Amino acid sequence: MDIDDFDKSYQYGYAGDDYVDILGYDNYWDLGHKANTLSVSEQQKQFVKSLEKLTDLAESKNKVSALTEGGQEGVTEDRFWSERFWAGVFANHKTSRISYALVWRNNNEDNGKKGHYFATFAQEKNAPDFLKSYQNSKTVFIKNIPNLYK
Repeated sequence: MDIDDFDKSYQYGYAGDDYVDILGYDNYWDLGHKANTLSVSEQQKQFVKSLEKLTDLAESKNKVSALTEGGQEGVTEDRFWSERFWAGVFANHKTSRISYALVWRNNNEDNGKKGHYFATFAQEKNAPDFLKSYQNSKTVFIKNIPNLYK
């Protein structure tokens, strides 16, 4: 996606406003992807900028925005959640308007892909940082959402 021409780039192949309720995108690149050679600071700026652009576009179409997938494979940074992931989501009024953020799957060693995970495990070095995120009053996890269909 071309961040400098976000609207056009994002809407390539767009089904149309009559068919779309949520504008979302997947972002691993700006969250420490191994092939991204930009500095952490530059990656973070791009992450925030892309969330702002997504929120602006969604708002212009009277839609909600979402970070439909994101994360860092193997979560290699001790403070990934507070200094990268949530720092981007809660960077400002625009970025914090996304309706949800989702990290991708966890595939453990028993399934043959050691280290292929995107949310922390209890024994991981970044688990305390994730727990702080879980306890943050700005976050709501699925466990805390009431069953709307009872």
